Amino acid sequence: MDKNFIIDVGVHTGEDTEFYLKKGFRVIGIEAHPELYEATKKRLNLYIENGQLTLLNIAVSPKDEPVTFYANLEEINQSSVNHGKIYLPLLYSKYCAMPLVGIAIACLMPIMAY
Repeated sequence: MDKNFIIDVGVHTGEDTEFYLKKGFRVIGIEAHPELYEATKKRLNLYIENGQLTLLNIAVSPKDEPVTFYANLEEINQSSVNHGKIYLPLLYSKYCAMPLVGIAIACLMPIMAY
């Protein structure tokens, strides 16, 4: 196992990811929200270009199969692949349901040996 390798699930805006990168770690970052993914990809592009960062727009899910991602149009931090577990006051927010590649956490384990 490579001790200089991190899988960052839920990259969000990339602050933690950037911290790891600056410490010299190689990172695979996973971010389901397409807007957050694009903004982070743009901001951390230098690390992507030099091969230190691989950024994926996918969701971690119970099974290795496509999922529906519910992007909250009013509160970006409250988006989820599990619409049934959204915080109650936000339940009445506007969402956009979109298909997304889902990967089971068990499928990430072989990457750890990377």
